[in-house]
Amino acid sequence: LQYIHPADSVKLGQAELLVIDEAAAIPLPLVKNLLGPYLVFMASTINGYEGTGRSLSLKLLQQLRQQSAQSQVTLTAENKSTATAKLTSARTLHEVSLHESIRYAPGDPLEKWLNDLLCLDCLNITRIISGCPLPDTCDLYYVNRDTLFCYHRASEVFLQRLMALYVASHYKNSPNDLQMLSDAPAHHLFCLLPPVPPTQNSLPEVLAVVQVCMEGEISRQSIMNSLSRGKKASGDLIPWTISEQVGD
Repeated sequence: LQYIHPADSVKLGQAELLVIDEAAAIPLPLVKNLLGPYLVFMASTINGYEGTGRSLSLKLLQQLRQQSAQSQVTLTAENKSTATAKLTSARTLHEVSLHESIRYAPGDPLEKWLNDLLCLDCLNITRIISGCPLPDTCDLYYVNRDTLFCYHRASEVFLQRLMALYVASHYKNSPNDLQMLSDAPAHHLFCLLPPVPPTQNSLPEVLAVVQVCMEGEISRQSIMNSLSRGKKASGDLIPWTISEQVGD
């Protein structure tokens, strides 16, 4: 039994079994380099506040599913002798999901309340039933955050839809994102909506959502004070990076 750094894939030449815990927390190219002609177990937490992201399920597992399906088709199509020779190079994917909580009893109301409060169950996006409208017919709306977080039932449903888009498209999400979205002064929220008929009395479908952060409004004195201490305040990543590179 030996622990190796994810970047040391060259040490796996004689490996028979490889276990990768929280594989989604490792950069995807490194995970791909770790795969080889040996048995591989990959574990990843996707849902909840301990989730390490969905890059594993959205990218790598999708590729492995396709490779596994192609291998099965090849083994079925070829004759038995050829299939036996190819069996060693074929990779079969087996997926096991753990849905039962280890901290709560089944159906615990506290767990459901926490998941609803922090939008931790926003994993499935409802299909857009209206199709894909022309861009010229869509409208970009600025979302009022006071209305979005007013605890109204319709606002809660709309917030769940926005967070579902974030979870499906982003490689990593946490409750900190929801907190920043709710009260960060420099953050603003926009969403793209399809044409809404005047007679429609239900929430419109959300085509896209973008969270914008206004950066750069930091004084020169604040910059000098931070640099003199060897620390920089959180946020304003791009202005800080440019100032360090340019030296101004």
